[in-house]
Amino acid sequence: MGDFQSAVIDTEQIDPLKRVNYSFGLVLGVDEFLQEQTHLLEKHRRHNRRLHGYGTVCGLKVSVPTGVTPVEVRVAPGLAVTRGGAEVCVPRVMCAKLDDWLKANDAVLRQHVGVPPTTVTVCVVLCYRECATDIVPIPGEPCRSEEDAMAASRVAESFEIKLCLHDDVGSPPFGSPPFGSPPITSLSSTSCACASLTIRAAGEAEMGHLLRRIKVSLVGTPTTSQAAMEAATRAILAAVPGGPVSTPPSTSTLLVRPKQARDMLAAVSRVWTTEVLPELLRRDGESACGGPSPDACVQLATLRLDVAANGKVNGGAAGVKIDETERPILLDTSLLQEWLWSGGPSIVP
Repeated sequence: MGDFQSAVIDTEQIDPLKRVNYSFGLVLGVDEFLQEQTHLLEKHRRHNRRLHGYGTVCGLKVSVPTGVTPVEVRVAPGLAVTRGGAEVCVPRVMCAKLDDWLKANDAVLRQHVGVPPTTVTVCVVLCYRECATDIVPIPGEPCRSEEDAMAASRVAESFEIKLCLHDDVGSPPFGSPPFGSPPITSLSSTSCACASLTIRAAGEAEMGHLLRRIKVSLVGTPTTSQAAMEAATRAILAAVPGGPVSTPPSTSTLLVRPKQARDMLAAVSRVWTTEVLPELLRRDGESACGGPSPDACVQLATLRLDVAANGKVNGGAAGVKIDETERPILLDTSLLQEWLWSGGPSIVP
């Protein structure tokens, strides 16, 4: 008799751009179901990545409550979308004791930021994780171990919250154990790094500046030609990381007449979509319809900890400064619609 071997599906080889073509007589196996699931999951995440972006959608406020001993950092319930397009839901308040974290990582912190008293800068990072759950017996070969006769029947979408040493100390990213999250699977990475701004996001910010420079008016000179408008859009590539060293784009007004506005905005949109955005994605290591970004995390806040000589946070909650300015925000479409209908902000020169 020949040896029986369990079939192992290599999920890395599944093409997310394919879906199963069901036909009468087709024998369905594990690979067909995984193909179908991968296609739908990646289609949804690609939609998030390309048409919406990433960031905090709702909640996830980071706070350090006063009157709590020992001092702790809390993350409120909420929803976020990672750079990879995965949705991360935190259903309840999560917390971590900062003194415990400092004690557990004392040796590494001394190496990178010095002996206390000192200041430690960390960031709070939320990551998407998956958990294998609902273990059930499965059929298979005889003479198996009890472990081989059982398998997870469900995959739960979960999360992980990390405190990561900020890279402003000039050291490699340092990983700390996640706090307060369910068990994680092999999808979890042992690395821990503060989530940096993507090049695409930097380019979108520059594009926003460009659009604000456009003024539609019946009066004033000189007006801007279409060629100059297109050149200003391409100049975004010189203003974001990875571009040539050059003078940043001008902040002068781009004046157009009302009858030209539609064609001018169409020209700007065309150059952005067909030339600028693909290059920004390339610099981020992504492509328009390729696989998801390996970055399954999103940054929530940066904490600056005043560490006393005893290795604990000095002064309790007063010894922790929270900075959420680096947190990416993702506004919903209905809010943007209301903003559009209201005419947007009124900017007075």
